Amino acid sequence: MIVIQSLKFKINSSILFTFLIITLAFSAVLTVFELQRRENAFKQIEISLDDLLVQNREQIGNEIFAEQEKAIQSTLNTIVKRPGLLAANAYDADGMILATTQKNVALADLTQEQIDTLSKGSTSINQTWQGQSVLTHTALIKAYGEDVGFWRIEYSLATVERETFLIIAIFSTLLLTMFLFMAVLLNTFLSRMVLKPVFILKNAMQRVKEGNLGEQAVLPREDGKDEISQMAQTFNKMSIDLAESYQMKVAKEIAEAAAHARSEFLDNSGQGFLSFGMDLLIDKEYSRECENIFGHGIGGESIAGLLSPGDEGGMAGIEKSFNRVLSEENDYKLELYLSLLKKEYSIEDKFVEAEYHIITKGRMMLILTDVTKQKKLEHEVQLERNRLKFVVSAVREANYFFEILSDFDWFENERFPELIKSEDEPAQILAELYRNVHTFKGLFAQQDFMHIPGALHQLEEQLSKIRRNEAADSAEFYGLLETFKCQDALKKDLGIIESVLGADFLKQKERRSDISISREQAEKIEAMAKKILKLDPDILDKETYEVLHETQKILYVNLKYMIEFYLDSAVKLAARLGKEIEVYEVNGDDIFVDTSIYTPFTRTLVHVFRNAVDHGIETPDEREELEKEDETQLTCSIREEKDQLVISIFDNGRGLNSSRIRDKAVELGIFAQEDIQNISDEEVHRLIFKENFSTSEKVTELSGRGVGLDSVRAELAKLCGEVEIETESGKGTTFRFIIPMV
Repeated sequence: MIVIQSLKFKINSSILFTFLIITLAFSAVLTVFELQRRENAFKQIEISLDDLLVQNREQIGNEIFAEQEKAIQSTLNTIVKRPGLLAANAYDADGMILATTQKNVALADLTQEQIDTLSKGSTSINQTWQGQSVLTHTALIKAYGEDVGFWRIEYSLATVERETFLIIAIFSTLLLTMFLFMAVLLNTFLSRMVLKPVFILKNAMQRVKEGNLGEQAVLPREDGKDEISQMAQTFNKMSIDLAESYQMKVAKEIAEAAAHARSEFLDNSGQGFLSFGMDLLIDKEYSRECENIFGHGIGGESIAGLLSPGDEGGMAGIEKSFNRVLSEENDYKLELYLSLLKKEYSIEDKFVEAEYHIITKGRMMLILTDVTKQKKLEHEVQLERNRLKFVVSAVREANYFFEILSDFDWFENERFPELIKSEDEPAQILAELYRNVHTFKGLFAQQDFMHIPGALHQLEEQLSKIRRNEAADSAEFYGLLETFKCQDALKKDLGIIESVLGADFLKQKERRSDISISREQAEKIEAMAKKILKLDPDILDKETYEVLHETQKILYVNLKYMIEFYLDSAVKLAARLGKEIEVYEVNGDDIFVDTSIYTPFTRTLVHVFRNAVDHGIETPDEREELEKEDETQLTCSIREEKDQLVISIFDNGRGLNSSRIRDKAVELGIFAQEDIQNISDEEVHRLIFKENFSTSEKVTELSGRGVGLDSVRAELAKLCGEVEIETESGKGTTFRFIIPMV
């Protein structure tokens, strides 16, 4: 990137501009010289044309005087063959054209003004003639002492102008190339001798500006005697002096700050400030918060003993770490050692965070912050988050929740006593117990149970100890579940569920994942989430936010699960009617919806499925008679397309009977007989959703009243949806319901 204000840009611009001006000046001089040379060439041409006139004057004059037009024409043709001549014309004394070398061209006669001018002498004019530059030379012709006529010659100037242009262009190009080459050489020289050292010096100054005191500018030639080298030497000395001065200033400021810390800042900071040296004994000056943290005065005490009271191993480790930091002289290693120091200490019943700073060589400042309240708050947030996560898992995966409870109840009350009483080898019993306990610990943990996984883990540890004892007796297995209070832990977990979802929730031994909870239960879960947010939003981690987000969807259910029930019912209905549905499924996208919004509509889909079974799908005998080899299908597909929910229900049965629907529309008076034939099939098919419209001949428990599909239409309208129908006789029907996503 080119910086316009940079020194490099200015120098390069100056060099190029200077050489460009010189080039332009030389080109201007050359142009003037060439233009003068061109004028001289024109004069030489005029002279040669006059000579040509002299040579042919007597002949052409006599021919004009004798009015020998053919001879005149022949003479002109001979003259025009000379190099450079383009055309020649002859006129009589009155200016009338007599002959010309230009074929098929009508030329104008000379005007009286031109005749008067030529009577005084020949003329030469530069002009454009037939698209090219020419010199037109016109002269008077005399014979026998009388003015007998005129002639005009067109002489091409292309050669003269081309020579002028080439000379100027070639010379200017050579001159520009030479100067550009000189500019590049000069720029390279200046870059090496001036710009590079200047940039090195500038970058060193910038680093000093950014705080890197003591930065040195190292030039390619350190022994240089030029001005830039002298500037660099002066800068390097100033940089070193500045760094030393700053270090002295910092040391002085730190010393002054330490002296006034108690009265001016430290006591009111809410943090514990203390300092110590190589002996690791705390200075007498420290902030009042230190006494609140440690419970007593600490001046003169060992920092290791304060941070690790009663732990000789911990004290030794702290002493070793602090001694290594205080004795280190390499700045890089010092930063590394500081980063490895312990960031948090447990002092009696307090949690304390530590921050370390090197004051001067061999001295350290320690800043302590009591974070006990924050830790307790974080623990409370974590506890509430785990409770909420547990409840949400129980609701959203209720089938797994009750399945695990049922399996563990079987293990505790049936399989465990059975194993204890069995005559198998103790090692074999122990192995199966260990596998079951380990499995249930993982299952409960996966479902976010809070207490039972810990109890089972302790039981697992005990079983592991027993396994290491090769002489284990099966008698050791009795009472293990009670000993480790597994049932009490499970009751605590179920108590959490009961407090939020109620006792009725736990009474259901079988649950479907598509069954939603009540509004009251959802509000209790929402209250748990709000409690977490009220504690302190600033300390919520990513996992907690994910749980809160999952809570917002607690009333949302997979649309597939909501529709599967009605499809299953339709399949059972088909069996009652003697029809076989070999392929039936709800497929497509997993879309979670609010049951309060979509349940009324999904319930009405039972009529679409029942109609497909009753009117659409044939019996096996009918399908065999129709030679339909495809498997009988009744499927539902769910898709999300451009913020729209698309539910497609398909059966490969008879298809809609358009003719029967048209007859029924006339019969019910919806359309007149003469109008019904002008209605498109698409509009006719939509009639089946009209109230009281049915093509059945009699009313049965399945159809005939014309109410079912009307209820579908009514609920679909509430969702601002629409229906599309695709049907083909003998192939089947697809109902496509398109609903805006809510």
